[in-house]
Amino acid sequence: MQSTSGSGSNTNSKSSTSAPLDFSRIKASYKPGSTPYDSTLPPNYSELLPKAMVEAFKAAKFEWGKVPEWVPPLDVR
Repeated sequence: MQSTSGSGSNTNSKSSTSAPLDFSRIKASYKPGSTPYDSTLPPNYSELLPKAMVEAFKAAKFEWGKVPEWVPPLDVR
């Protein structure tokens, strides 16, 4: 629990910084079938998605404002 002064401001001097996510490491640690939801996707799911969505998932980074609202296909995880 952080302490606050009488004015309600935070008096804890620790600043929190976080390192950027290493998606290559995260992707390498993914195990297909590790969630029960993986099996609910159709085998041709990548083919059913719009081409722009598949390209977005294959990119190294998402563009600002263009993060897909689709479930990522298994072949790009």
